[in-house]
Amino acid sequence: MKTNPRRANRFHRAITTTCCYKVIVTPWTLAAAQDLVYPETKGIRPENMQENARYFAEVGRLAVEDIDVRRLVTEVFHLVKPLSALFDEPVRNRIAA
Repeated sequence: MKTNPRRANRFHRAITTTCCYKVIVTPWTLAAAQDLVYPETKGIRPENMQENARYFAEVGRLAVEDIDVRRLVTEVFHLVKPLSALFDEPVRNRIAA
């Protein structure tokens, strides 16, 4: 079966305008963002990709030291909390320090 790129594009556009988007945005972002780090990966890279990569590296380092951050990361990865929770004040302030 041959893939029709137009159909795929319509499908992806439709998803972003439905309630399905809320369900898939976190796992998709977590999974796909790391692929774009590799130059051979085709795709549009967000302008803040390098900044986000550094931020998440810092979140990972902080999670090793702090059980509360580790718990929050686990909750985000298990879709119990939204990805935005990793950008909230307690974590963001500790990374900025």
